[in-house]
Amino acid sequence: MQLDFIDAAKATLAAHLQTALNAHASIADGAIPVQVDWPDFGADAPSQIAYVIVTSSNPTLSPRVPSQHAFAEGVVQYGIGRWDATLQVDVAARYKDTAQELGGIVRQALSDVPFDAGRTLTCADYHNAKIRLSPSEGDRDWGAEASFAGMFRRTIEAAWGGPVLASRAWPTYEQLVLAVNARSHTVTLE
Repeated sequence: MQLDFIDAAKATLAAHLQTALNAHASIADGAIPVQVDWPDFGADAPSQIAYVIVTSSNPTLSPRVPSQHAFAEGVVQYGIGRWDATLQVDVAARYKDTAQELGGIVRQALSDVPFDAGRTLTCADYHNAKIRLSPSEGDRDWGAEASFAGMFRRTIEAAWGGPVLASRAWPTYEQLVLAVNARSHTVTLE
């Protein structure tokens, strides 16, 4: 279980986008990799054909009065705040029309049109918290000269956020009822 909510959220979104791309009829499974964060300078691109990169700005944190989020096996998760950040999804492809087509597939995966202009995802690696994202109106297109490794790039921005959670383990108690001298006594054991 990851404790860093932003890393867990980026990993959840990358997995969601990878599933959406793999499910598209014209794309073979795994043909277009989705990666969290840009590769280090000088490192090879994730693919020479097309790829998707998920990045996020540093979140702003808003504290809240703690409230119980979940309880299981003596461990309670409390909601102690909320994080909000700007999400950036970059689609890079060797050809401009491919970048635009892939941008449309990714944008569709970021919303649930016609029912919802955004998307809510469950972050399994962070206490099953719900993360919410809302894409902005337009995408930015970049020419091959402005992109990593000479690829055409399409950038989709969104606002996203979710809860900040903290866990606390509480001791579990066992109760035992004893009959002593025909009287019942309840004993609590730690």
